[in-house]
Amino acid sequence: MYKYLFGSKLYGLTNNKSDEDYLIVFNTDSEKEEYTKNTNNKDEECWTWQEFKSKLESHDLKALEVYYANVGNVGTHLFINCDEYQFRLDLQQLRKAVSAVVSNAHVKAKKKFKDQEVYTGLKSYYHCIRILTMYNYLAKHRTFNPSNFKNELDYVYNDIVINSQSKNPEELWIELESKYKYMLKSLQHTFRLYCPKYN
Repeated sequence: MYKYLFGSKLYGLTNNKSDEDYLIVFNTDSEKEEYTKNTNNKDEECWTWQEFKSKLESHDLKALEVYYANVGNVGTHLFINCDEYQFRLDLQQLRKAVSAVVSNAHVKAKKKFKDQEVYTGLKSYYHCIRILTMYNYLAKHRTFNPSNFKNELDYVYNDIVINSQSKNPEELWIELESKYKYMLKSLQHTFRLYCPKYN
């Protein structure tokens, strides 16, 4: 069993409402079943090594972030059962995965504002920018560490998530779109250049 931090605490961009989320990777199904039978921690997500590998191959963003945060470091023991395994980044797969998550996050943000769930909406809006910023770097350099973007994203995180919660939701949505819509479009455009739809 190997335990990996993911999410906002890994990025170093948190507030007093932030959870400490962990991905726990097990060697076998039986180990995972035994653990989950006796534990009910909402801040833990449990995968087997095979599930981790499958999600990594499909470029699931959580799997990618855990992989790149740990590869070449203590995280090399993720591959204890499969020493010959080498992950290869596929830019077309990355494009599909990132585009889907960002699109869903933007739709969720707008819906949460309409439902008066402003904090959740703000986080979703911020995640659009965070994801595109991080994955533009990954697409360009073919590697990244999710914990290395704090300085780059700190202002955006504080401006969107921390400083905007007390404002009127309808006015706030208009303000966010006015302030960050161009940034989002620019990040999306850059991402598509790094990850072309076809080779």
